[in-house]
Amino acid sequence: MANLRDWQKAILARLHELLPVDQVYEEGVPDEAELPMYDSRRVKPYVVAWWGQRVDGGLGFNSLGGVRTNAHTVPFILQICGPTGPAVRDLAEAVSDLLLGFQPLGEGELREDGAGTIRQPLDMSGVNSRYQVPVSYVGTVDV
Repeated sequence: MANLRDWQKAILARLHELLPVDQVYEEGVPDEAELPMYDSRRVKPYVVAWWGQRVDGGLGFNSLGGVRTNAHTVPFILQICGPTGPAVRDLAEAVSDLLLGFQPLGEGELREDGAGTIRQPLDMSGVNSRYQVPVSYVGTVDV
């Protein structure tokens, strides 16, 4: 039976249709030396997925079977990073084209949602050599 982690993995697999494995991360950003780079030593665009937890969907999401069978919404933030502001906006647009309306595991469609905060991807030296933009998504799940 599918679970929430399987749902997250389906989203990651979808992102891998756009970016190689070494340009998609979860829950954190590697140190500068570990990021994929161009020959010019500028960082290649990459995405970091910050997963949220299940949130009660409210009226219309509840079932007679109780909490375990209710549908929930699950928010998550994709931190889009790259060497320049335009590169980040271009990747953010490509990611949105890929994910909007996508139904991981046949569950509810993904949609963009408001993002309240974002984590700054500083490496250990404190140098911010990349640009970023957060894009928040939410999906409805019954897993």
